[in-house]
Amino acid sequence: MPDWQGLWMIFARRGIDIDAYPSVKTHLMQFRERLEPKPLDWNAKIQAEWPGRKPGKYAWYEIQDSIDYWKRFEQPKIVYQEIQFHPAYAFSSGSLYGNNKVFLLPTADLYLLAALNSPVIWWHNWHYLPHMKDEALNPAGFRMETLPIAEPTPAIRTAAEDGVASLLALAQESQDQTRELLNWLRLELAVDQPGQRLEAFANLTGDDFVTAVRKRRPKGAARLSPKTITDLTQTHRH
Repeated sequence: MPDWQGLWMIFARRGIDIDAYPSVKTHLMQFRERLEPKPLDWNAKIQAEWPGRKPGKYAWYEIQDSIDYWKRFEQPKIVYQEIQFHPAYAFSSGSLYGNNKVFLLPTADLYLLAALNSPVIWWHNWHYLPHMKDEALNPAGFRMETLPIAEPTPAIRTAAEDGVASLLALAQESQDQTRELLNWLRLELAVDQPGQRLEAFANLTGDDFVTAVRKRRPKGAARLSPKTITDLTQTHRH
């Protein structure tokens, strides 16, 4: 399942009351010239090149396309990234938006999620999807529409759904534990930027974990005491 990284996106859809979000409006104001829609009567032959966006019936603070499907981001869905080095399909049960490198399937079908992440679909996609730089695959939306997914028997569907539900629960537990540990490191040891090694702390030994914490602490920080090292190794173990 997707792990929110604490990042926010401004999505000023068509018809939004921007005055209801004064801090967002203030932020966007500094880019207003580049956000203004191009007037229909703008003549590039006798006028300067338009510094803003394309013509259209949208306000300067609104997204330039209508994006009528935006509510699907707030519903249960399967999301996946456009560039894949391995099967990367995840289930999102709540409100979660993505950028233009993320596709979504508006469904809560856990059997489909299992099939998409299966070795046989990856084998199929390796021969079917375009290969990008470094042999990454590109599962663009229009290609996914014709992806062959066999209809399962009731027994296979039940087994797949039960297995996926268990894995989703484990993934949620793992994400919660990771957030708790990284928050503890931030508050107790000033590790504000944990980096990839600490974010994947379960793959480290106890000694490697302590070494990674040392490297991520700010310069000039006090040396780790023996008790703190013991606390770190015990926390990592549990």
